[in-house]
Amino acid sequence: MPKASKKDRKLQEQEALERKKLEEQNYELFEELKTGPNFVSFEKLLSSSLIESKLEIRGAFASELVNKLEQAIFKKQDIVFRSFVITFNLNLRYSLTKLVPIISLKESSNVEAVNLSKSDDEAIANFLNIFNEKINSLLNQKKCLEIVNNTIIFISQETKSLKITFSKELI
Repeated sequence: MPKASKKDRKLQEQEALERKKLEEQNYELFEELKTGPNFVSFEKLLSSSLIESKLEIRGAFASELVNKLEQAIFKKQDIVFRSFVITFNLNLRYSLTKLVPIISLKESSNVEAVNLSKSDDEAIANFLNIFNEKINSLLNQKKCLEIVNNTIIFISQETKSLKITFSKELI
């Protein structure tokens, strides 16, 4: 295999520097949104939905849900909400090797998913309905939601589309 020329190596170094710069901009955006006046934390979103659905904040369901979400993030599984899906994919703007969260309208056919859109259990279905309605309502109010730990979604003021940003800890 031929050695990379100086020009090729310089180009690769420049591309790596650009990716690092974009990655840092994403992390800065995450921190900016998290400290902004429109930020709603995951804990607040979850707690208010649990209270409204009359489920215990420190109960088995809440604990199981948080654990499922942590596992989904660790395993890079899809997280299915009623109006969108958080899925993980390569994004060359950030890394050549790391999967990052992205917004999709449908779940991936080749990975498992955590379903936060519906349930056969009546109490859980009620919670999921409240949770998803609250998400949509808060997004419409221009809130920035920590939808799962270390991941924020928001509606872009520029394009009016759903956007996602994340912290270094997620990757």
